[in-house]
Amino acid sequence: MTLPSRYGSSEYSAEAEVLFAEYVRRRAGGEELDFEAYCAAHPDHADELDGLHADWDNLHGLLGRMGVLGGLGDAAPELPTPGPAGPFVEEDPEAPQEGVTPAERLAAARARARLRMAVLVVCSVVLAVSLGFVARREARAAERLADQNRQLEGEVLARDERLVDLEASRLAAAELATAETARAERLAREALETARRNQELAQAAADAARVADEESDRADAALREADAALRRAEEETARAVEAARVAAEDRLRADREQARAEEAAKRTEELERSRELDRRRAGAAQVALAAERLENGDSAGARRALDGVDDDLRNFAWRHLAARIADAPRFIDKSEGSEVLAVGAWRLANGNWFSML
Repeated sequence: MTLPSRYGSSEYSAEAEVLFAEYVRRRAGGEELDFEAYCAAHPDHADELDGLHADWDNLHGLLGRMGVLGGLGDAAPELPTPGPAGPFVEEDPEAPQEGVTPAERLAAARARARLRMAVLVVCSVVLAVSLGFVARREARAAERLADQNRQLEGEVLARDERLVDLEASRLAAAELATAETARAERLAREALETARRNQELAQAAADAARVADEESDRADAALREADAALRRAEEETARAVEAARVAAEDRLRADREQARAEEAAKRTEELERSRELDRRRAGAAQVALAAERLENGDSAGARRALDGVDDDLRNFAWRHLAARIADAPRFIDKSEGSEVLAVGAWRLANGNWFSML
């Protein structure tokens, strides 16, 4: 026993399957709905709705002949709501779809897998129930045949001329009943085995779905961690760029300060050199003045001029003039308001050279 070959195939569009499922649901709910009027209300899918209605009628008749509807009720069961490409059609989750995110496609694929497994389990249960009804029907037929055989045995006692034929018929009927009973038991065992395998497949599918959910959760966590790491890296980069900018500004300020310090040091060095040159020139001028005064016979003036020379500038010329002044004749120096007698190279307490009271 199989479902109609066209149901769930690509022959019908997803919109037509949704419309037909809505029609079956409303009819099952007790609504008086005319199928022709329903097709007229949806002219774009009227042909597909008509084909789906024919397939559903075939399935309904098949279940009725098997005695399933007699046990389940005359109302047709409600169709499952189909997915974007039909209730039993596998869709490629990687195929691009407008307005559908990868997570939504993955969720839809999981829902379709669970729906397929549920339909498979329902079909297996229906098959097992149908086989049970067939077995019961065969058993009842066998019982009726046994009753007929017992009646025939009574008639055989009355009619000896038909004994052989009736006995052969009874044996044949008994063998047929045994064979049918064995076949029914075999079919029942096969149905139970199929149901068990389908249950195992359903459990495996559930485990696979759980593993897929766990993998999806781990992938989401890894994505969140990667986003956080990226944000931290961007913040670190921004701080590094800011630190580099501040360091560059500090280096620029330091270079400017160093340049100003070097310029100040250079000016200070030039000023020191200028001062040193002026001091040396002044010392040389004092020595020259002392020599001129000594030539003019002014030993005291020459001595004062030599005293104005710094100690580190008193070279050979200075010592030569000092020796000449020491060898000069005596004189009375009254320029300081005191009498000084030059008698040799003596230094007095008032800082004058080569004089003595």
